[in-house]
Amino acid sequence: MDDPGRRKFERENSHNLAEYVVLTQQGDPLHRYMGRTFNVSEGGILLETHKPIVQDKDVIVTIALDEEMLELRGRVKHVKQLEGSVFHAGIEFLKVDEREKKVLQWYITALKHNQHTWKSAS
Repeated sequence: MDDPGRRKFERENSHNLAEYVVLTQQGDPLHRYMGRTFNVSEGGILLETHKPIVQDKDVIVTIALDEEMLELRGRVKHVKQLEGSVFHAGIEFLKVDEREKKVLQWYITALKHNQHTWKSAS
């Protein structure tokens, strides 16, 4: 049995502006908002918002990681209200292509070493 205290991916603190689009069950855009990442991993992000997101909703999150823009589809796994109208939504990425995976890996490594200059591998 998996240990609920262990995470599949290591997380790094990261505070970047992000746009997120809440999707309908059919995958159509429903609402568009701004938030910021609180932490990031290869498997998902913790997104800080001022609007609650319904758990189990699919979202598309656009994040600027230095000079790269990633548009990632994910599912809201949990939401926690902090003070007032501040919420943290844990979003698990549903599908990450090879380029996005490389950018995420580079970014997480750079955060660990306090470096932030992307050198495109393409």
